[in-house]
Amino acid sequence: KMSISQLLILGLGRDPTLTGRTVIWNGVIERLSAHNIWLGFGRESFWLSDNPLARGFGDIASEYMPAHAHNGFIDLLVDLGLIGLAVFVIGYLATLLLALRRSYRAKTPEDLWPIAIMLFILVYNITESLLMKRANLFWVMYLTNFFSLRIWPKASA
Repeated sequence: KMSISQLLILGLGRDPTLTGRTVIWNGVIERLSAHNIWLGFGRESFWLSDNPLARGFGDIASEYMPAHAHNGFIDLLVDLGLIGLAVFVIGYLATLLLALRRSYRAKTPEDLWPIAIMLFILVYNITESLLMKRANLFWVMYLTNFFSLRIWPKASA
């Protein structure tokens, strides 16, 4: 049985599974929880073509084998487990709070840049997996915010 929100989305001509993403997310979390949820599978090893746990997603979601979960946080969970995800979330939330504090004390438009970057990283990684992939500008922007927001209070005092 479909919910009202699913019917509305279908009525607008959209896919309520976000083109199969939600199916992949559920399957990845299910397979991870059955194997090694605390430490994950290792950096970018879950989506290797010879991994039997990931091989079935091509049949579930569509006709191709996905290279990632299309969710940066789920991919981080698969790579590093709950421990790695918790370390990232703690650092992210601390940096987000510093960015919020800086935006409330903003004197120039440039002071809003850190909060914009942090929110962009959060929103973008809900449907794409670019959080910690190789040669990635998102990770560089996050680390730049992470370190510069810790220097900013001392530099502006």
